[in-house]
Amino acid sequence: MSKIRVGFSDTHKFMPFSWAIKAYSGKPFSHVYIAYIDAVTSQDMIAESSNGEFHKMTRENWNKKNKAVEEFEIELNQDVYYTVMHHINNHLQTDYSILNIFGVPFYDLYELTGLRIFKGIAKWFTDGKAAIICSESVGFTLALLGVQFNRPFDFLRPDHIYRAVIHYKAINGKIF
Repeated sequence: MSKIRVGFSDTHKFMPFSWAIKAYSGKPFSHVYIAYIDAVTSQDMIAESSNGEFHKMTRENWNKKNKAVEEFEIELNQDVYYTVMHHINNHLQTDYSILNIFGVPFYDLYELTGLRIFKGIAKWFTDGKAAIICSESVGFTLALLGVQFNRPFDFLRPDHIYRAVIHYKAINGKIF
């Protein structure tokens, strides 16, 4: 069995977007990522969408600006693990989508009220798969494991990923 970790984090110093996401969601984290041990170098790696693109780096470098709040270890069979690693490597340097972040509250309003105007505004902010935010990239990864979401990936928040991981592990145990 191979393992990945779905992690939730915050920054060491004050960042307005991070603060706004935490305030909006009521959670102690503003970011979500995938962590794993690189099979070749044995380094603890972080794959994330931030700072302009989807990238990966060593945890040692990542820890300089970020702090992990909570991580969930997920055991995968070798075939699924390779699928996840292939997915991560295929999405490296995909642009980060600041627009999606602005669309999320409008999609939330659409879900709350049912008014299609909010869904239209939210979609105006989206760019499909051309660029991604952190929760979108982890959502794509979890979808490879069979996790389903009730909203488009463009409008997933870190707390949606958190609930999905908690729910899935409660039902299925450790193995995805």
